[in-house]
Amino acid sequence: MQVKCGIAYYQTSREFNYFSPDCVETTDSTKQLVNQMAGDNRLIVTTIQKLNRAVKSQRHQIAMEKLKDQRIVFIFDECHRSQFGETHKNIVKFFTQAQMFGFTGTPIFADNAASNEHGKRTTKDLFEECLHKYVITNAIADENVLKFSVEYWGTVKDSGKRKDGTLITEPKLDREFFENPDRISLIVDWIIANHNRKTHGRKFSAMLCTSSVDTLITYYDTFKNKQKQGLHDLRVITIFTPGYNEEDQDANGLIGEPDFNISADTSNRSHSRDKLNQFIADYNQMYQTQHSAKDSQAFYAYYKDIAKRMKDRDRENFQDQERADILLVVNMFLTGFDVKKLNTLYVDKNLKYHGLIQAYSRTNRILGELKSQGNVERFLKTNPD
Repeated sequence: MQVKCGIAYYQTSREFNYFSPDCVETTDSTKQLVNQMAGDNRLIVTTIQKLNRAVKSQRHQIAMEKLKDQRIVFIFDECHRSQFGETHKNIVKFFTQAQMFGFTGTPIFADNAASNEHGKRTTKDLFEECLHKYVITNAIADENVLKFSVEYWGTVKDSGKRKDGTLITEPKLDREFFENPDRISLIVDWIIANHNRKTHGRKFSAMLCTSSVDTLITYYDTFKNKQKQGLHDLRVITIFTPGYNEEDQDANGLIGEPDFNISADTSNRSHSRDKLNQFIADYNQMYQTQHSAKDSQAFYAYYKDIAKRMKDRDRENFQDQERADILLVVNMFLTGFDVKKLNTLYVDKNLKYHGLIQAYSRTNRILGELKSQGNVERFLKTNPD
C-alpha cells in the first residue's frame, strides 16, 4: 500500500496507471479503503488521513481487526510530512506485523528536527535504517531534474521606497516588514516588468509564496488594482485557508499539510474568509467555473481545480484562455506538487532546511530545451541558502 498526502495522491495513482492501466486501486472514502484492504487488492494508493480513520473509527473496528496482525507493506511518500504526530503513531501501533518504508527528498535530521508533544524525532527515528540515498546533485547530474537559478531582487529599506534592488543592510524581518504595502507594490511592479522574461513569454506559469495570509491578500489586491489601471494583464489566482496560521514554517523549516477545514467564521477568520470568497468569485468569472468555500468539500474541489489548471498546461490542446500566470500561496502547493509547465518561483518569505528545497523543487521538472533551469527569485536577502 502506498500512502500519500494531498494532491500527490492523484499524481501517484495517475503515474502508476499510466505504465500499467488499472494496476492500482484508489480510494474515494475510508469505507472503500477498508473494503479494499479486506479484499484481494494487492496494491492500493490512499491518503494517510483515510488510513488513520480506518484504524481509529469504531465503525470499521470489526473489519480492521482481521488485518492488524497481517503482513502489510506501507510505503509513505513525502515522509518528511505527516509522520511526526499522532497519526503515524496510531498506524504503527495498530498494525503489529507491518513493514514501513518512507520516501523523501528532504529527510529530517537532528539539526533540523523540532520538538512537539511526541518529542524530538528524526526520519531515522521513525523509519530506522536508510536503504538508499540519491541526492539532488545526483538527480541534476543524471538530468532527471533541472538546476536552479536563484537570484535576489534585493532587500529594501523599512519605508519600502528603494527601487534599484541593490543589497543593503537588512531591516527587521517582522510582520510589519512583510506586509508593508509600499514594499509589496514595488515587488509587484518588478514582477510585472520581468514576468514575461522569466517565463519565456508566458509559456510557463509561476508561483509566488508569501509569509502570511494577510501578506498574500495585500499582494492579490495590489495585482488587481494595477490590472484595473491597465498596467498588466497577468492572470493571477490564489488559494489559502482563511484564518489558518500558516505564517512561516515551524522552527525546523517544515511546510505543513494543506488545511481544508472551512468551519464557521470567528473573529480572526471573517476578514480573510471574505477575501477568499472575493478571490474565488474572480476565479469563477475568469474561467467560467462555479467554485465556492461554503464548506470543506467545496473548498477542496476548488483546490483540485487549481491543481488541474496548473497541470493542464502540459496538454497539447490546452487553450490560452485556460491558463493561470501566477498562483499566490502561503504554504499550499509548495511540496509534493509537480508541474512541468511551472518554471518560476517568486519568494517573499523565509524558507529554510527541507522547506526551502521542497519549495524550490516546484520549478525544476524536466520539459524540453526551452526550460533549461528552475528560476527562483527572492525578494529579501537573509542567511545564504
